[in-house]
Formats: sequence, C-alpha cells, structure tokens
Amino acid sequence: MYKIIIIPTLAFFSLIFNVTAKDLNNQLKISFNNSISNEFRIFNSNPNIKKMATCFHKGERMSGMNKICYYDCVGSEYAITISSTSLCPLTINR
Repeated sequence: MYKIIIIPTLAFFSLIFNVTAKDLNNQLKISFNNSISNEFRIFNSNPNIKKMATCFHKGERMSGMNKICYYDCVGSEYAITISSTSLCPLTINR
C-alpha cells in the first residue's frame, strides 16, 4: 500500500524539481548575458577609459626628411611620422 503512494509522489516532486532547475538555469543565463551586455555598453560609452588596438603596418611614404608610416587599426587607418632613416614598426598600439 505504501509503495503505490510513494512512487507517484516521488515522480511528481522529481518532475517539479527538474522544471524548476531548468527555469532557474535559463533565468541565470539571461541575467548573466544582460549584465555582460550592460558592462560592454558602459565600457564603450565611457570616453575616460582608454581602449587599445594593435595596428598592423600597411604602407609608408617619404616626405622630405621624414617617413610616414601607415597602419590598419581594426578597419581604420592611422599614420605616424618618423625619421626617414628609421624603419616603420610592424605593429603599434593605439
């Protein structure tokens, strides 16, 4: 008699626990993703935070006694001026 009552009761609580655990896990994932997105939004909108990118040498040209080195910085072009006798660095941080 006791076995008949206990088995359905355990199955019922097991089912409720699994659904609750899955819901909690999904809520935690959503909360985590929202907080990460919010942190990136704050980081990108704050002009006081210095952001660095590695820029790769793209080309160079001479201008009088100077050399202008051109770099590709994540899709943007950047240039530095150095002495004409110096070599352009292969990468710079900007």
